[in-house]
Amino acid sequence: EILKECDDRKVLFDNRRNIPKSKKDKQVQDLLNFVEQISKKNNGKPFMADLSLELRENEATLEEKQKQIQAMKGQSKQEIAQVKKEMEKTYNEMLEGIKEKIANQLKESLNDVKEQLAKAQVAREEAEKKMSEMHKLSSDEIRRLRDQLNNAERETARLRRQQRTQKCSVL
Repeated sequence: EILKECDDRKVLFDNRRNIPKSKKDKQVQDLLNFVEQISKKNNGKPFMADLSLELRENEATLEEKQKQIQAMKGQSKQEIAQVKKEMEKTYNEMLEGIKEKIANQLKESLNDVKEQLAKAQVAREEAEKKMSEMHKLSSDEIRRLRDQLNNAERETARLRRQQRTQKCSVL
């Protein structure tokens, strides 16, 4: 249901420990491109402006960590492994934060939609009630007009009979 509401838009992340750096970079870039597409579609406003900013900041942090790793060419494997572990931890925390924000935004959006639906339902019920009242009024008016027509037809018939029985001529 959520995917239908979002026009089947989705971004998936492979957050296993041993995925290549190039794949992580591509995932982040794909997400940023996706945000950019939504931003263009929404007249420059991304789905969550604060999330877009946070993604860019996190991307910068990851790039900085990667530069640190590259600068550590002469360092021990243990030190490099420690920095990589920190980078992976930062990356996973970033993903968790993004997932939480998206989940919260979706909940808010869903609540907004439910609220709009409830308002629409109340408006529909009020319109149906008014329509029912108008139908009753029009039915009453139709009944009244039929009664008047029947009375007029009876009166016309009575006057015709009366005219036939009277021998009055009009010149």
